Amino acid sequence: MTKNEKLLKAWDQLVRTLSQKEGLSGDQAVAHVKKHFPELYELYKEAKRQKRVKTSD
Repeated sequence: MTKNEKLLKAWDQLVRTLSQKEGLSGDQAVAHVKKHFPELYELYKEAKRQKRVKTSD
């Protein structure tokens, strides 16, 4: 598993956990992380972009 795959998996787990524990929708959980941890959100966006590029090759 690559570093980006691990990051994407951890991101999904974080958003899922926030949704369940705080009663947020998925979009609300993402917005919460983006607001409080902008660096983490940027890492997530970059990993997702790289995955998309890799998939389209």
